[in-house]
Amino acid sequence: MQTVKEKIAYLRGLLDGSDSLDAGLSKSVVEKLLDIIDSLADEVDDLALDHEDLEEYLEAVDADLNELEEDFDDPMDDMIEMECPSCGEMVVFEEDFVYDDNVTVNCPHCGGVVFDGGEWDNIDDDMDEDEDDLDDDSEPF
Repeated sequence: MQTVKEKIAYLRGLLDGSDSLDAGLSKSVVEKLLDIIDSLADEVDDLALDHEDLEEYLEAVDADLNELEEDFDDPMDDMIEMECPSCGEMVVFEEDFVYDDNVTVNCPHCGGVVFDGGEWDNIDDDMDEDEDDLDDDSEPF
């Protein structure tokens, strides 16, 4: 079976070898061109089917990968571990609590305050005051 490039090369040779195109040669050239176009159309159809198969396979691999990611998702990724300042025990709590001003996390062992969301507001105010001090024209040192 000839490839499309071989068919085109044959047709070029046929055309190059003749000085003038008569009716018989013209018909032969057109028939060869149609053969080439048919071959190209078949190859495009085959590629489209292969592409669909690859898409289905990729979707299946993606679904399997998502399942694996869910199976191996570390529940500790969204957690924070802090040491209790009172007793030194490690306390684990959700990271989202850090962003809530109304949350206080107490140590389950001694009851001491491990995290107080309201303190972050004070820290932000202190940092703003420090920045204002640096904006003055006075020398820092």
